Amino acid sequence: MLYVAITLGVGIGNTFANEDGAAFKFYSSDKSFADAKFDLENAIIEKGLKIDYAGDPGRMLQRTADDVDGSGQIYKGSAYMQFCSALVSRKAMKADPRNIAFCPYTVYVFETVADPGVTRLGYRVASWPGPEESNQALDEINELLDDIVRVAAE
Repeated sequence: MLYVAITLGVGIGNTFANEDGAAFKFYSSDKSFADAKFDLENAIIEKGLKIDYAGDPGRMLQRTADDVDGSGQIYKGSAYMQFCSALVSRKAMKADPRNIAFCPYTVYVFETVADPGVTRLGYRVASWPGPEESNQALDEINELLDDIVRVAAE
């Protein structure tokens, strides 16, 4: 597994990728989960974007615990938000129509039971070994997502 760490004012930004290039990036923050979630929502809205869907995987895991494993709570708080940018997505899909796979974008925030007091905010990195024009457009998506998440984590 490839591991890259970049030191930023909010702590450490971590990017994880497997050999296929599928990756996610996250930042750690000492903000409360509620504050970090609120700041993440605002960072999206301040970019002029609309959150299309928000979910809470931790709540789903609690609700279904008796039907599956049921061995304890994982998250103190968790949320993900999905949205898209018409401008950036159009560039990406014009460069390669298969880039539809990256829309909507997903950002997340969570605090675990095992590591209370540390909130993590992140996103899935848009990447695949496509044509250069496509890679440049996906870089724009990643820059947008990184800016949103980094601002919310500060």
